[in-house]
Amino acid sequence: AESPVNKKEKGNGDGDTINVAIRRVAGNECLQLNMAPQTKISGVKKRVAHTWAIPELFQRLVSGTVALQDHSSLLANVKDEDSLHVTMVLSMEGAQQALASGDKQRQCSALRSFGEL
Repeated sequence: AESPVNKKEKGNGDGDTINVAIRRVAGNECLQLNMAPQTKISGVKKRVAHTWAIPELFQRLVSGTVALQDHSSLLANVKDEDSLHVTMVLSMEGAQQALASGDKQRQCSALRSFGEL
């Protein structure tokens, strides 16, 4: 079987990228990114935060029915030949957990994220 990587794209040193199509849950916008296969989901969230001004703490990226984990790579989540289709869901769960954690640093970070919305 072929590798789930688009060999035509260049720019990350080894010439391989994965097309990541991110759609908001309302379906009104779609963000197309070409990223290195080893990119972590947290790296995708950084790009979404930069483009759509939604702090990473409030993003849940979902592929099909599976919530993607921040520490996993794009390559580990690709299901077809060269792309990953993801829905971005706005969620308060991460902020709620941070505020309830008792960790002052996490609480302050969560409050800053609220200010970015």
